[in-house]
Amino acid sequence: MIHHNVYLTGELDLDNLTFKPDTTVKSLDYGFDFYAAQLNSNSDNGKNYLIAWSGLPNNFALDNQIFDGSLTLPREISIKNNKLYQNPIKGIESLRIEELKNNNLITIPSEILINDMSDSFVLRIFTKKELDGGLKLEYNSKTKQLILDKSKLENKYNLENGEVVKIDDVNNIENLRIFIDSNTIEIFVNQGEYSLTTRVYQLIVKCIIHF
Repeated sequence: MIHHNVYLTGELDLDNLTFKPDTTVKSLDYGFDFYAAQLNSNSDNGKNYLIAWSGLPNNFALDNQIFDGSLTLPREISIKNNKLYQNPIKGIESLRIEELKNNNLITIPSEILINDMSDSFVLRIFTKKELDGGLKLEYNSKTKQLILDKSKLENKYNLENGEVVKIDDVNNIENLRIFIDSNTIEIFVNQGEYSLTTRVYQLIVKCIIHF
């Protein structure tokens, strides 16, 4: 992947202008379209917030798009065990209108919550009625690998940058929180331990998901 935002956790010594890292370099977001993240750390409540560009410098709108470029959801940032966690700000929940359970056909935009996970899975979003195609999120509990695959989306873009992302050493997945609209999908894994932001360019009102 190109243009990835990365981070290090560690100890900053302002007197001697040195930084001692606690970890190796990690990706801030593992999706295809996450760029130029900005952090606000001077809020009145002492919390840290992040927002980024959903897209890359060499992304261009498709012919049927009337706009190009958008921002991610605002995210609250925290650190646990030398790892950065990201979660949508609490205020997003005030936008919820209706709760649907065990429903494969959803209206766009939507938020999906999947809890109590413990094994391998395949999740398809924007799939067809015959459960083929769409954006695929797959986890293999034996190889400890999380894979995001956009190769079966109908509207393709930036093929030169690849269509599959793999995250290694994911020990387990307990829950997913996914935000979907017709342009972007934001996936939060294990209450923000991993995030994946990806443009999808699906100009439809409803979509099918299969899990």
